[in-house]
Amino acid sequence: MASNKDTDANIVRESGFVPLLLISEKQNILVVGGGKASEIKVKGLAESGSRITVVSPVATDYLVERSREGLISLISRNFSESDLENRTITIASTSDPGLNSRIGELCKRKGILFSSVSSWEEGDFIIPANIRKGPLIVSVSTSGNFPKFAGRIRNLVSESINEHAGELLLQMGRLREKVISTLNGSERSKALEIMDSMFSKVLTSGADIATVAGEAQEEIDSLGTRNGEEEK
Repeated sequence: MASNKDTDANIVRESGFVPLLLISEKQNILVVGGGKASEIKVKGLAESGSRITVVSPVATDYLVERSREGLISLISRNFSESDLENRTITIASTSDPGLNSRIGELCKRKGILFSSVSSWEEGDFIIPANIRKGPLIVSVSTSGNFPKFAGRIRNLVSESINEHAGELLLQMGRLREKVISTLNGSERSKALEIMDSMFSKVLTSGADIATVAGEAQEEIDSLGTRNGEEEK
């Protein structure tokens, strides 16, 4: 029979994470290490548009190519404490667990969010497996239990998401801004219901986004017109 201590540890492992989305343009990220582990981290981070610097005496072809394209900064030397200056996030992904731990201690003193490929327990966060389709972001995590499995679940979920979901959300975002700025009370609620119906129609029937968005726009515009007439 498991002790209370063992049970508590399992609870932390199951639910000890808070999912957050960081605003990418505000992040200055350092990745220490230039191997395959770093490449995987950078691939996910580069999609967000964050500023990324990789420090390593050697680097994979992928990292070198991204550096040439200007997507990341690549510093070809060993890690130095000065590399932590002005960083908001640091990821230690070298093959040396001791070095990764030392970087973690330095980050703790400087108040920098830290993650290590050697041991997730040493860090402040873990990076989930992500699906990106335009503005739509879906993240999958196993809470550190079996990260590779998160990738398999991500692929399954990705296949179930309509290929037009990202484009649809951009249309809905524009409509929502207009609704919030022009309608109030029950009219605003009705407009949001129209948008929800639009979302469902496209995703379930594969209807043309532009056509459905136009129909929704007309309905929402008519709400505003009726509202103006009532005020008169």
